[in-house]
Amino acid sequence: MVTQREIPDWDPSSPAPGGLEFVRQFANTLDCYRYRDDLADIGHADARMRRIDPDAYDLFLPPRPHPMQLDDLIKLRSARAALRATLGCMTRWTLPATSSYSSKTLPPPELSETEPPEFSSPCSLELSDNGVQFVPDGGWANALTSWLSLELLVGTRTGEVARLKVCANPECQWVFWDASRPGTGRWCSMRLCGGQAKARRYREKRGDSTHG
Repeated sequence: MVTQREIPDWDPSSPAPGGLEFVRQFANTLDCYRYRDDLADIGHADARMRRIDPDAYDLFLPPRPHPMQLDDLIKLRSARAALRATLGCMTRWTLPATSSYSSKTLPPPELSETEPPEFSSPCSLELSDNGVQFVPDGGWANALTSWLSLELLVGTRTGEVARLKVCANPECQWVFWDASRPGTGRWCSMRLCGGQAKARRYREKRGDSTHG
């Protein structure tokens, strides 16, 4: 039987509005549930960034270099760590060396997961008769990460970022858009992480009553 864990692009979340969907997808390039880091190296990062198409969000970034440069990859990883920390993810830099789903050993993170990552990406906004224009300071990676920061800032001001949630399952931490009316969602999917947590609580409750 094929499970969701084996489907490469399976996503339980509803899309976030506008550019926040780009933010959400970028945060999820570190996938704890499927034990996958799409920014682990240049090859994986190139493939993943082709699937996250910035042009679909009218970002109008400078051309992406082919292949991606190492400095670009480092900037993307730093931006992702800072973004995941901002959203409330416990795992920010890289996957743990051991997991209940894999025995694969991965390189140590750039910083401790408990150390707050710092990241900056300068840009300018030009006002003219044509409106406001986003002007990044630097190449493709800087433009992309600057735009991520702007989307996060705008979403914070509008309050929409509050609906970008991190799944409460510590082995998942998928960033999802909480489309529930009260905005109280805790799980990326009630059928998966939410259902598993409910079943676990039920088993624990039965165990307590049996030994009580």
